[in-house]
Amino acid sequence: MRWWHFVLGLVGLIILVVVVGVVLLSVQDVNKFKDFLARKVSERTGRELIIAGNFDLSISFSPSITADNVTFENAAWGTRPEMLKLGHVEAKVALFPMLGGDIEVERLILEDMDLLVETNEDGVGNWVFGEKKAEGDGDGGGGELPVIEDLQVRNALVVIAMARPASVMW
Repeated sequence: MRWWHFVLGLVGLIILVVVVGVVLLSVQDVNKFKDFLARKVSERTGRELIIAGNFDLSISFSPSITADNVTFENAAWGTRPEMLKLGHVEAKVALFPMLGGDIEVERLILEDMDLLVETNEDGVGNWVFGEKKAEGDGDGGGGELPVIEDLQVRNALVVIAMARPASVMW
């Protein structure tokens, strides 16, 4: 009978920690999370992510992030500084996979998107990450992309610029 008390106490403690965590996160300055997110993306890709507009973080069993005026740096050899410009982005992620270190995006909405996909003379695409080394990191970034279950793109401009013919690249 005593082990049930231990299990119930442990479950209660876990619930208390989660509730306290949610409360603490909800009263924090979300700009700290904006900077954290931008830094993590930059570390993983070797490119700068800038969130210049509003940023909101909603904590729940399906946490969500919304951001305005987002830019993602192009490759150093690219024809313009930004690979991607977004007027608005919303991402709803699954909580439980995130606790294990994986990111599963349940819904991703990209609005007012301007995307440049280009290659250099060597046939390397600007979607290949890792040209820059993150501080204190031996490799150049990279990593796996998250799973995206539902992708919605609204009002988009996609420019494809190839320095080499496509038959050579593919």
